[in-house]
Amino acid sequence: MNLSSRDSNGRAYGERFRVYPLPIDYNLGRFEVGGSTYNGKWLNSFWFNSWGVDFAYLRKDLQVRGEFAQTYRQMPTGSPADNRQGW
Repeated sequence: MNLSSRDSNGRAYGERFRVYPLPIDYNLGRFEVGGSTYNGKWLNSFWFNSWGVDFAYLRKDLQVRGEFAQTYRQMPTGSPADNRQGW
C-alpha cells in the first residue's frame, strides 16, 4: 500500500493486484489480469479517486496489452467534477 502526503492535505491509498489464470507449465503463453486503485484528497481536501483494470498476454514474440482506467476529481466550489475514463 502506498501512503503519500506530497502536494496534498491528506494521505492517499493505493492497491495493486494481479493474477495469472493460466498455469506456467501450459504452452499457451503467459496471461496476466490485474486491477489497481488510488484514492485520497488533494488541494484543500477535495477528493480524488481512480481505478483501473488491465491485462497482458505474452507468448514468444507476441505481446498484447490493454487497460481501462477511470478517475474522478472533486473540483472547487462552482466547478463541475472532473470525470475521465479511457482505454
